[in-house]
Amino acid sequence: MNGIIFGPSGSGKTVNSTLVRAPKRGKNLLICSDNSSIVLRNFERPNLDIVNVGTTKDFVETYRAAVKSKKYDTVICDNLSDITDMWVLELQDSGKFKDGRQI
Repeated sequence: MNGIIFGPSGSGKTVNSTLVRAPKRGKNLLICSDNSSIVLRNFERPNLDIVNVGTTKDFVETYRAAVKSKKYDTVICDNLSDITDMWVLELQDSGKFKDGRQI
């Protein structure tokens, strides 16, 4: 099963998504790009691993490794709009994206 949770900042998307039961392997993974996982310090989540990423390369490598490991029941990607913004900025820095167009 796949899903997307959408809502305004502070609406509880990250906190509630980490409540997903992990029935098979007993573990969920949160891949976080914007420090929103800091709110989880207020909650006990023994079935949750958190990895913070700072580049799209880190995000892709972390996601692929998590899927390949088969260690997790659920992989939560937070925050997709932030990851998209990182990707566009990295494309601009690389010279492969200019004026809103890929070149």
